[in-house]
Amino acid sequence: MVDCERPYDVQVVLRQNISDGAYPGDVEVADTAHEWCHDDLRLDEETAAEAEHDLAVRLWHPTESTWDDGDRLVSCFLTRSDDGPLTGDFVLDEEEQEDEDGDAEADVSVSADPRDDEADDADAED
Repeated sequence: MVDCERPYDVQVVLRQNISDGAYPGDVEVADTAHEWCHDDLRLDEETAAEAEHDLAVRLWHPTESTWDDGDRLVSCFLTRSDDGPLTGDFVLDEEEQEDEDGDAEADVSVSADPRDDEADDADAED
């Protein structure tokens, strides 16, 4: 963990498991990840507005192959769009989230980075 006032590459803004059961399919998993990491994600609007760069939310989600290994985790990461370093804490604490009315949205783009790409890279190294 890094102090948010020092430069860092990514901030984990959400980690949440999809319910157990049979693999729901690529579309359902991707839709759930996008909903959690984009539609439902609530960032500190003041900190985001003060950022001197464009922000992006990148996400990872289970694939059919990782699901079979027990993976249910969706992770959302805040980065700079230009991949430069971030400073500041963009996550609302629990009290701030309760106070938010949910109407304001940060201007943040979403990119999907499914874990299949990492699994393929690991297989290529073997």
